[in-house]
Amino acid sequence: MATQPQPTAAALQPNEAEQRVIAAAAAGAVCDFRVNNPAADDPARAKTWGAERALRADVLRALCLGLRPDWPLDPRGVQVQGARIDGALDLEAATVAVRLAFWGCAFTAAPIVRDATLKVLSLDGSRLPGLEGDRLTVEGALLLRGTRASGEVRLLGAKIGGNLDCSGGSFENPEGVALNADRADVQGVLFWRQLQAPPAGRVSLAHATVGVLADDLESWPGPGALDLSGFVYGTIAASSMADAEKRLDWLRRQNPRYFSPQPYEQLAKVLRQMGHDDDARKIAIARKQALIARSGNRASRLARHLVLWPVGYGYRPGRALGCLLALIAFGTLIFSGPVGGGTMLPVKLGEAQVTAYRTCAALPSGYPRFQPLVYAIDTALPIIDFHQEAWWMPDEADVRGFWTQVYLWLHIALGWLLTTLGIAAVTGIIKRD
Repeated sequence: MATQPQPTAAALQPNEAEQRVIAAAAAGAVCDFRVNNPAADDPARAKTWGAERALRADVLRALCLGLRPDWPLDPRGVQVQGARIDGALDLEAATVAVRLAFWGCAFTAAPIVRDATLKVLSLDGSRLPGLEGDRLTVEGALLLRGTRASGEVRLLGAKIGGNLDCSGGSFENPEGVALNADRADVQGVLFWRQLQAPPAGRVSLAHATVGVLADDLESWPGPGALDLSGFVYGTIAASSMADAEKRLDWLRRQNPRYFSPQPYEQLAKVLRQMGHDDDARKIAIARKQALIARSGNRASRLARHLVLWPVGYGYRPGRALGCLLALIAFGTLIFSGPVGGGTMLPVKLGEAQVTAYRTCAALPSGYPRFQPLVYAIDTALPIIDFHQEAWWMPDEADVRGFWTQVYLWLHIALGWLLTTLGIAAVTGIIKRD
């Protein structure tokens, strides 16, 4: 966006309000324009403020940049409270040697700090129609606590040596991006919590990096309005910890058109490093489920879910054991039902002995007796032989025996599948990543 040419510093004649700011900056004091009436001091009512609370952006620019030798600056910087800044405070590509603080102020135009280098910038409690801060460098903190922005806050590629604190703020840009911090680098903490309302507009932290994430889930925008692709954070503040389900709700607010598995991987990694292993596994499982949901046709997706669910998608191999135990228990019920009804037959007897068994269930001495539980285990586990499967089989001549045989085939197949999946998950053949 093109900016208007600035008047020469020598030509600027400060009004009474601006003279107060200049004097306070020289003394390292706060220039407070408030009238100690909360309603009257609300920046939302800045249009009603008179000339005694109005500051021209051009004068502030000259003061901040030290362009007038007769306007000295104390190291404590320019500190203004409760004023209206008319015009765009344009500090593009400038280096400001002192901190800047505008508390509870109202800006009539978006401040411009593109490519600027600042020590500290505080806009706490102020109202502004956006902020143009692409590639901004702040040695210390960028403070937007309680700030109300009614346009895009742009911090693309910004480098912030301290914290980026948006606590209690309000970000509104319904037709576009409310906060755009793509590729930003915040060495300290990103505070994104207790916002006055969820942002009206999108929030993008694509490929941004922060040291600590301190947030609450109520302060993030709704589904489809969040971009976390490539977002990296070292840890999550203890006060911001939430269970895996709530964090998954946060991840699922991303626009599905730009799905990336990286936010899941990042969250799982951080949770694991913080000692929350179970939550990390839940996030990792959700990642695999999300990947499956976006691959292949419906049949292939269903098949992959059915195959991977018994081992927790590679993260819970112990679940296969539970499934095997459930299969054995169910098989015991199925195989115990026909006993005495003549549907399970000893297969290593002659025809006459089988006929006798059908008649009176008599077995020769030494022939293994049928045991439903052992039979269920023997047929389910391919690596175990209890000498039941080889000695007994359903009698397909009987209706119940026929259906028992059908179930037996399924029982054997499921047993092989679960055993194979369990071994594959434990040995790492089923890859987690």
